[in-house]
Amino acid sequence: PLDKLIITSSAGYVPSGEEEVELLTTNAAGEAGTTWKLGQTSGSNRVIARTYSMAESVEFVATGLADTAKTMEKVVDNLSGVAGDTLDTRLTVILYDKYGNRAQPGIDVTFEVIEGDGDLTDPVAVTNASGEASTNIVMGYLYTQKRIQATFEGYEGEDVVFTVTTTSGAV
Repeated sequence: PLDKLIITSSAGYVPSGEEEVELLTTNAAGEAGTTWKLGQTSGSNRVIARTYSMAESVEFVATGLADTAKTMEKVVDNLSGVAGDTLDTRLTVILYDKYGNRAQPGIDVTFEVIEGDGDLTDPVAVTNASGEASTNIVMGYLYTQKRIQATFEGYEGEDVVFTVTTTSGAV
């Protein structure tokens, strides 16, 4: 029989002997099994199964994925740029699931100028592997202040709005 099955997310974990133990007994074919429910944190998880009577072990690896994206935050805000130029800093948001994990890649984020003027380089941007999506704005000439809103399907938070101010160029 398998004596102990210890599940930990720390590669450097050293058993104390006081862990919760699940005793597994092998069947006639010498097989034993259990279920493994991953937690709320995305990323790599591993379980090592071994017996005290054998030096060999078996490692099981599973990758926990982020749940559906629900919230987002701005990376920067209150930027300024020269009229007619492309803003130096991209307008970036990070999407998160309900557990605080960064969202998976491939989620469409819509950016829209809701006040002022200017042209967005990426009105619909897709999240990358870090859960980030971004656009940039070519600064308009007519209005000093611009406000750009970001949203995505299923978003459950307050409006995420960037404020950008146009400055005049060198004379």
